[in-house]
Amino acid sequence: MNKIRMLLIFALLIALTPAFSQPGPGRNRNAFGADLFQIRFFRSFIPEKKPEASVDSYIQMANDVLTFIKTDSTSWRARFEVELLIYDARGDLAAYRTLRDTITVGRFELTNARGISWTQAFRFYLKPGGYTWRLKLLNAEGIALLEREERLEVAELNPDRLQISDIILADSLDCETGLYAPNLRGAFRRQNSAIGVIFELYPPAGSDSVRVWLTLMDAARREMVSKSLVRPAASILRYCIDLADEITRPGDYTVQLSARSGSRLIQAAQRVLVLWGQAEVQQESLDLAVEQLALIARGSTIREMERAQGALRDSLYEAFWQKRDPTPETPLNELREEFFRRIDHSNRSFSESFSGRQGWRTDRGRVYIQNGPPDQIEKHAGEMGMASTEIWAYNRLNRRYLFVDRLSNGEFRLAKTE
Repeated sequence: MNKIRMLLIFALLIALTPAFSQPGPGRNRNAFGADLFQIRFFRSFIPEKKPEASVDSYIQMANDVLTFIKTDSTSWRARFEVELLIYDARGDLAAYRTLRDTITVGRFELTNARGISWTQAFRFYLKPGGYTWRLKLLNAEGIALLEREERLEVAELNPDRLQISDIILADSLDCETGLYAPNLRGAFRRQNSAIGVIFELYPPAGSDSVRVWLTLMDAARREMVSKSLVRPAASILRYCIDLADEITRPGDYTVQLSARSGSRLIQAAQRVLVLWGQAEVQQESLDLAVEQLALIARGSTIREMERAQGALRDSLYEAFWQKRDPTPETPLNELREEFFRRIDHSNRSFSESFSGRQGWRTDRGRVYIQNGPPDQIEKHAGEMGMASTEIWAYNRLNRRYLFVDRLSNGEFRLAKTE
């Protein structure tokens, strides 16, 4: 990240008190938040290619991952290279792809945009077995901006079994042509987008028909929609379903799939997170939204909002975020998105079942929302009457937080900051 970009981000951060910072590095040397760079593999079968399976890799990233250089008075350019290597169980190179590309933008603010701006797909044909894939994102000088490595299992097409491909989520899709835009994040942020679910079934030999049950459940596992589809058997049955009409409000949903062919049954599930600007999830109650904002805003700002009523309060709340939008010429307010992403993560990770306290109200949630993911976490399980502890280290802030579960009930309290 160049110096100008660093100054812009710093200016944004000090506008909030306390400031909330950029996500820290993960296990795979990813110095960027999970939303900024995504890679997903989708495995399916093509009977004519047996025993090999089709493995599609999708890569998406935001401009903020890259280093842009000013080329003239009206444009900034980032050159980069993506290298994807796949190794078999013996460690031999089984397949690889490399791609060099360039992104050019006409405004400096767009160099920091955190919405997805680049998508690439690679297709591999791999024999059944265990693999390891390794990805590198390199800048124009050949310096690694990001490295990831994970395991990949490839199954075998079995004519005696009913099998299913991986499930693909899509922001837009045309079921007649089969064209779609994959949603690798698993989170839908635009209210007018499709909520597509795409998968394939491979019936066993001799099947007459296949019945599929699709059930949509909310976060409480309550059934919202149930559909049953019956189709004549074929070597490949492709399904393309848009749930946009069924999902009418933000929330955490699960799509449960069950398929039967004769006596053979197979099941799969896919989480679907609908955020629609994330702020809308929390603004069902503006009082709650202002209370959450108090984690990062100045006390005087919050007091002004609390005194205001009705439309004025809403106007002040919206003005707070508009003033801090790093890319006002785009629909996405990246800083606002990051704030509500951290609230969502805190609720998922730090909510307390014993007290019923939501994650964003806990000490760990507050620290996470204000500072982002820690660079390092040390966990010590309680033994011999000792309390369990967690130590969060933020290297860039030169700060450490000690959380202690004194009652051994999963409720960690902040005991020390150093």
